[in-house]
Amino acid sequence: MKNLQIIKSEKFGNVTCDFYRGNNNEIFMTAEQLGQALDYSNPRVSIGTLVNRNEYLKNKEFSSVIKLITESGTRETRVFTEDGIYEVTMLAKTEKAKKFRAWVRKILKSLRTGQAQLISTTGVQAIKLVNQQVGMLVNEIEDIQNRVAHLEDNMTIDFGQQKQLQDIAKKKAIEALGGKNTPAYKSRSIRTKTFSSVWKDFKDYFQIDSYRNTLKKDFEKAKQYLESWQAQGKLLREIEDCNNQIQFQEVS
Repeated sequence: MKNLQIIKSEKFGNVTCDFYRGNNNEIFMTAEQLGQALDYSNPRVSIGTLVNRNEYLKNKEFSSVIKLITESGTRETRVFTEDGIYEVTMLAKTEKAKKFRAWVRKILKSLRTGQAQLISTTGVQAIKLVNQQVGMLVNEIEDIQNRVAHLEDNMTIDFGQQKQLQDIAKKKAIEALGGKNTPAYKSRSIRTKTFSSVWKDFKDYFQIDSYRNTLKKDFEKAKQYLESWQAQGKLLREIEDCNNQIQFQEVS
């Protein structure tokens, strides 16, 4: 049973039916394809339910569970013998099952008598294996691309980029204070409030707990934000009052 080899593929309507040969020249068909041929919406589940309701179908005379390479990959698959195929089609009791039974009888008979033209076992197995491996490779590549994209989206800025943001923030804070020679800049309280306000607004805007956690993908936007930052509201009033008050005293 371990050495099942595909010997023929035929179309029943739109369903591809693969026929396998075992060590004892027995012919087999997978439960999934049998379910597809019988037009079940969920072939594997439906055939599994039918087998569970008719326990005798689990006997080797009718079916076995083996590891088989299918279009879905290598997995445990129930395969039916000729007797098993006929039993399932009889139990299905549908018009589709009746048509399939008549069709498959001719196929099986031609295989037994040697009248059917067999396909190259090695070639078909190789093609199916290549298709399976290509499918797995495509899935792996997509998975890797998704992971890389996720990493890129969640990478934070490096030290050099942090330094650039620091320099811009410092420049904008000094500008807001009116320069280094202004009373507002020399006021430790106001100067501290201004620098803190730059970073508080920045963190609120980007929803982060530290400018060091700025995402790489947001770096250019972060620079633009800082370049456009201005003191607002109460802080702006404090800066203006401080600078104007000193100037007024000097004039007086």
